[in-house]
Amino acid sequence: MNIDKDILKRYTKGHLSDEEKAFVEQWYQQYSRTSTVNDVDLDHIVHSLDNKLGIKQDKPKSIFWYMASAVAAALCVFGFIFFQERFSSDEKKDKLIYAPQQANAYVILKDNEEFYLDNLDVDDTLKSKDFYITRLPDGSIKYLHSNNILSSVQYNTLITKNGGTASLTLSDGSKVWINANSKLTYPIVFNDVIREVELEGEGYFEIEKQHIDGKNSPFFVRAKNRTIQVLGTKFNLDYYNKDAEVALIEGHINVAKNGSILEDKNPLYFGISMSPNQLLKGEVLTSDTNIERHIDWKEGFFNLNGVGLGILARELSIWYGVTIKVEESLHNYEIFGRIKRNKSLNEVLDLIKAATPINYKISENSINITRVIN
Repeated sequence: MNIDKDILKRYTKGHLSDEEKAFVEQWYQQYSRTSTVNDVDLDHIVHSLDNKLGIKQDKPKSIFWYMASAVAAALCVFGFIFFQERFSSDEKKDKLIYAPQQANAYVILKDNEEFYLDNLDVDDTLKSKDFYITRLPDGSIKYLHSNNILSSVQYNTLITKNGGTASLTLSDGSKVWINANSKLTYPIVFNDVIREVELEGEGYFEIEKQHIDGKNSPFFVRAKNRTIQVLGTKFNLDYYNKDAEVALIEGHINVAKNGSILEDKNPLYFGISMSPNQLLKGEVLTSDTNIERHIDWKEGFFNLNGVGLGILARELSIWYGVTIKVEESLHNYEIFGRIKRNKSLNEVLDLIKAATPINYKISENSINITRVIN
């Protein structure tokens, strides 16, 4: 590869563009193989590059020294480029946004004492004053106690943070899974009158039937704007939004339009009755032939089937703990499929981008999603 002497002269005077400078410096790597530049031109070039690299010249050197200097200078330049690429690669890797890989959940005990589930290994047991908490092989927690130990109803609270999920077996054998950024308040032991828990966020319930004095004992899930009455069934409650979303997998439930605090004995009017494969959004009750998609989160997936980008962005924000803004025109843009939640947010967005006309930009803990303009 030959190089024009005019470029060399402009290089020594600092009159080259960045692209031209890169061209000249690349030429140094090939100088030993082929060149039409004389010693004088090479002298000026090396002197200019030496100044750029901070090398002081004391006395004239031979052509062999200039060639060595040129090679060394090229190594410095390309060594810097290599380092910069490695650094940029590492920096880019550091910018990948992952959700926590553990439970990222904790229980608030009596007297506001806290313990984190990640500190409790499978088959380990935590001893409290009146009971034990053990971690089961499936990762859920369960209370071990004697009913006569607890003289009054005691409540604990299970809380998940960003990227965290947790599951719990209640004293009646019912099981609850809660999604990220959720909170479940529950009694350690249900009393003989009523079974009830309080949920914020999202939870999936598998409720055991129970009989007291020969009658079915209902189970209540309370929230700020809904109360669910259950006799034994499987359902998902999404309370992230102002209007609750209830997906019934199996059994029957009744829904009251208002919620109330635990142990509030004011009568409630359960004006909505739901059957399997029905979905309640706000006040609208519809059928859903793919009702189990609403518990994809429990299985470790983001559900994309028929979900608008606005709703998906909300789920990604909750899981990864970032702020995601979606262009208004894209809020109802529906996509289909499902994506594992153990991927980085960058991977998830790239998969969505491959199937939809979007661009996204990450800035610290904020992501903007915009429409691609053709």
